[in-house]
Amino acid sequence: MSIPKLPTLGLLLLFVAILGVFIVQNKYNPKDNPYVSSIIVPHHDLVAKQREATFEKIAPRTQNRHIILIAPNHYDNGADSLQTRSQPFTTQYGSIPIDKRLYDTATAQGVKETASTFEIEHGVKALLSDIAKFYPQTPILPIVIKQNTKLEDLEKLMNTLHKTCKDCLLITSADFSHYQPYQLSELHDKLTIRGLQNIDGNTLDTLAETEPMHQLLATTIWAKLQKTDRFVMDQHTNSTELTKDYYAEGTTHIMGWYEQGKPEQPAPSVSFTVTGPMEFSSPQNGAVKYSPSTAFNALGNRVLWGTDLVLGELEQFPNSRELQIITALKNLKFTHIQTSNSVDALRELGVNRLNNPTIINGYRQSLAIFSGKPSDIKIEDIKKNQADNIIIYASWQGISEKEQQTLSHSWIDSGADLVLGSGDSITKPVELYNNRPVVYSQGKFFTSNKSDQTSLIVTGEFTNNKINLLPLLINQRSYQPILDRSTQSDKQISTMFSELSPYLIDKRGGLLYSLEK
Repeated sequence: MSIPKLPTLGLLLLFVAILGVFIVQNKYNPKDNPYVSSIIVPHHDLVAKQREATFEKIAPRTQNRHIILIAPNHYDNGADSLQTRSQPFTTQYGSIPIDKRLYDTATAQGVKETASTFEIEHGVKALLSDIAKFYPQTPILPIVIKQNTKLEDLEKLMNTLHKTCKDCLLITSADFSHYQPYQLSELHDKLTIRGLQNIDGNTLDTLAETEPMHQLLATTIWAKLQKTDRFVMDQHTNSTELTKDYYAEGTTHIMGWYEQGKPEQPAPSVSFTVTGPMEFSSPQNGAVKYSPSTAFNALGNRVLWGTDLVLGELEQFPNSRELQIITALKNLKFTHIQTSNSVDALRELGVNRLNNPTIINGYRQSLAIFSGKPSDIKIEDIKKNQADNIIIYASWQGISEKEQQTLSHSWIDSGADLVLGSGDSITKPVELYNNRPVVYSQGKFFTSNKSDQTSLIVTGEFTNNKINLLPLLINQRSYQPILDRSTQSDKQISTMFSELSPYLIDKRGGLLYSLEK
């Protein structure tokens, strides 16, 4: 039986109908390609190819929108905290025009024209070719942010820009952990990634080990304004891993974007960094004079950044040195300090004094710190505490080594997960008792009575089922504590932590131990 031929017009109509069904069934689906408000990429050109790959992936979803580019003012150039420019940029892929409407909005909010900054700022310059290539002829508003920018000014600016351009794409130029060896930078990035996933601008701006020019805070403000709750991490790289030089001063890079959708849930954790005591007393007879205000210049600010808790002990010091000590500690970002001195210094530093207990909340993991003399640390309080994890930070003044061990064991038997002792000027071997570490002495993080000495910083994190420890060796040389990063320092740590050797899981640029809880 032959099939009757359809007229040419009929065939055409049938084709259009079938095509229409196909289009309806395969149309753009916002669940597959949700709206993107902002992109975060690095300016470190070691990862220029990786940065380009992220742009190549996300650019098709973010076309036909004007762009706001924010970057840090690395060199603190210019007089004003927020700066922009009105001249277009020239790149190998063509020119990038400036958005006049956005420029006028920004300058009306106090952002100042400072063309000279944009001639030297690599946080901007590194991204221009990618912007010109993937968003050809798209007008942009470039803004650089200084560390001293008032947060209320930044929030007001982002809100005003959003009212002017609700569909603008924000591109944020940001590198992440700086100067640290591999293991420490990886630990610090965990807190940063959690902050990004939780759109937690406060954590990113106050605790995370990131550039302190507030561009990530601005990004979270924009993400919330655009109701884009999901952070998609496209790439996470570490320069020490890329170069296989794990002890080098590294830079990490997090590339991703905020889009509409259900937020990613971070892994439950609470992280910590604990130093030994700091002794800023007047030098003993014959000791070389030192300057308290420059005591940590060789350490660098960022070794202690990047965890939920940053804890130290400040021993009794002369009131005449208070201002110098505040200057020394200002940029280390201690969150808590144990001290018998006046709380005025802590208030000036924005640091909390330890209570008994002090509670730290990470993400779905909490940490209680019991501290002070053994008589201040009550067994019954440890037993009834409801925190997920417990650290004992004990002062051993006048306590014999035998008593120290007895007390440490009783605290662990009562529920403590980590015991850290202070009071001795030297480090001591670490004990493992009932699968819980006891660090009897970390040594002095800083002392004015001895030019050269060694101490430990104990850093790490508690997760749902793990205690992860990363000990750091600090060598004080000529009154300057320095992070020792070498195979030799790892050998010293390995000797001190020999009882934990079965739990060593990674030794790239540091020794990472992981114990079951």
